[in-house]
Amino acid sequence: MNIDWILLIPIVAIVGGVVYSILSDRNRTKRKIAEAATPSDEYVKLLHGTADTNRQLLEQLARIETRIATIEKTLTDIP
Repeated sequence: MNIDWILLIPIVAIVGGVVYSILSDRNRTKRKIAEAATPSDEYVKLLHGTADTNRQLLEQLARIETRIATIEKTLTDIP
């Protein structure tokens, strides 16, 4: 059995390309997971801004509720 070593070059190149592709995809996925695990500064600022907005909305809702309560009291006091 005489094997030409020249014929093995394309096979080795194909196997090497597949292995390289698999490792590249694996490393890219790990990098994306690491980026998602650590929040960026922009994301943290956005969360703080959203929390401040929610706090302001809750304060406004509390003021509206007190106004409605006084209006209801006034309406129930009318004979």
